[in-house]
Amino acid sequence: MPSRYFRAAIAAAGLVAAGLLAGCVATTTSRGDISTWYDRSFMVTATQDGTLPVVVHGQPAASVDAAATVDLMTANISMPSWLPETQLVPGNQDMRYRMVLIFNPASPGRAHLNACGPLEELEVLPPAARIDVVGSICDGRDAATRSRDSVNAGDDPADATLRLLRQLTVTLMPAENPAHRANIRAGGP
Repeated sequence: MPSRYFRAAIAAAGLVAAGLLAGCVATTTSRGDISTWYDRSFMVTATQDGTLPVVVHGQPAASVDAAATVDLMTANISMPSWLPETQLVPGNQDMRYRMVLIFNPASPGRAHLNACGPLEELEVLPPAARIDVVGSICDGRDAATRSRDSVNAGDDPADATLRLLRQLTVTLMPAENPAHRANIRAGGP
């Protein structure tokens, strides 16, 4: 009997194929990382005042600037069900705990690794037909989680940005750290 991971992989491949065949404009997560120290208790601590500050660097689309992006998030993005009393709020890079979003970075790999550092050191490109974003949940200069995502802007860049941000929020705030689950199965600490 195939393992549940094998069945899940086949199901995921089927969903991707169906989306491609249907011609859907899909959000794609190209790379996500979770630090070994990330867990649910970290996010509870980071949001203990009921907020998670959002810092935006760059612009997702010509019609959606950094301030509009924060407004889109605070008005339309729901936090994970395990953080129900938390709201996204505008923030700045000097805050210890924060979500950082870098739109259309000139060097996505560098932005992916350094999103929790000084943002002025990371060059961003003007908006294009494809919206690229690097996101991190930061504890000071350390990234608890990171993700690189992208979507085609299409005819409605604000809607495309919102779809991208919804996916990114889910990716950046998992309820569990898969490494911890794998460690438990392997008999680790």
